[in-house]
Amino acid sequence: EAVNYIVGKDGHIAIFYNSDASPLVPNIFSRYIDEIYEENKSNIFVRTGEVSCYDQDKKFFVQFYQERSKLENFTITKSSIQTYIYTELINAFLSFIFYIINFSELKNIKIHLSNTCIKDFNIRESELLNNITKMTIVDSTFDAIFLSKILMFPSLKEVSFNDCCVKFLKNEVDFNVNKKIEKLYLVNSSVDDQYHYVKFINHILNLKILDINIYSSSRNSNIFSIKTDTINIKLFHLRSLKYSATSFSDYAEPIFPKLPYILQIELGSNFPKGTLHRIFYQNYFGSLKRLKFDGAHLGKEDEFAFGNYINLLSLCFSGYSKCSEIKFSELFDSNNIYSLQELKLPDIEITCLDLQFLSKINCLKKIYIYSLASQVHIINFLKLLLFVQEIQIKKLSVYGNEIYEQFGTKPVYLIWMNNYENLKYLSRCVE
Repeated sequence: EAVNYIVGKDGHIAIFYNSDASPLVPNIFSRYIDEIYEENKSNIFVRTGEVSCYDQDKKFFVQFYQERSKLENFTITKSSIQTYIYTELINAFLSFIFYIINFSELKNIKIHLSNTCIKDFNIRESELLNNITKMTIVDSTFDAIFLSKILMFPSLKEVSFNDCCVKFLKNEVDFNVNKKIEKLYLVNSSVDDQYHYVKFINHILNLKILDINIYSSSRNSNIFSIKTDTINIKLFHLRSLKYSATSFSDYAEPIFPKLPYILQIELGSNFPKGTLHRIFYQNYFGSLKRLKFDGAHLGKEDEFAFGNYINLLSLCFSGYSKCSEIKFSELFDSNNIYSLQELKLPDIEITCLDLQFLSKINCLKKIYIYSLASQVHIINFLKLLLFVQEIQIKKLSVYGNEIYEQFGTKPVYLIWMNNYENLKYLSRCVE
């Protein structure tokens, strides 16, 4: 089965196929629609014959060996053709043969492979190799040799493994140091040798963004659940970490390494009580500025979890985060002065003690809360936080009478814009 691609600068792809016999692989494409437009370039399109595209009319039908019933009319657009690629699919093995023109215009090449088994990966043309910037592998199996080749791509900046299986097969493979890859996404994959898997990640020296999402207990690519003294995870230049593991157990609770330059951490669902204390109190991420949780459960075990994070700027709880047997302010140290500018606390009730704590955070600019405790008066709450530029309160039905007496309306959702002369607000009112 032979597949041909014509790739335009605007992202359109013209595809046709030619099969001399009934292949074991089903037909991939049977129709295509794309357009060709020549723009004073003599080598933007390749077809049978020696006549260049520059000498041809701007509009023409391209003739192939296929029967016309298999093709749609080849219409014309204003986009010029950038690349002609011939791709050959061979049964049992997958190999690619590229015939490409206009190498100088090939920039930021993205490779996407899915549903395949990869044992090696070689690109001979340096013009291609030097311009590959992103690689995504989905639902595939590959080995350590392939991982070693990834580290050798000179311009690769982003790598993503989604539902993949990594098999090291007990083979010793030397990994080269890579200083170009900055983003790594590891989604629900499995490995048969966690030691060498961590070794591979440690060779990505300048990794800045790491995203780990595990939603199946059968997947073991969670590098933060590996308990071993034989190798340590080294993420010294990491700036952003997004971590989510749906199913938790004592073994699966994350063990984070030292992250001296981490600026942002986002942690996923199902964190049991005490997890935040073990992560943030027992470790100190001194550069941390932004922290977000999705579905965290806070309890008495999390007291002082954020006590040392005086330079934290943003703290957001989303999803189904809950507080029980602990007040929000007890997550901090009341003796410290904090730099928080943004707080998002859905499903967390603000008490008088919390209000007293919030009133001392002079840098606070935005606060998003779900409700107030019964002993907290809404008007006093707003006046004590007069320095806050924006306050959002979702549940206000219990304060309807107080707000009506003060402002003449009953909002169900309040966005409060403060200034020092006159308290102004925007509200959606009950009709």
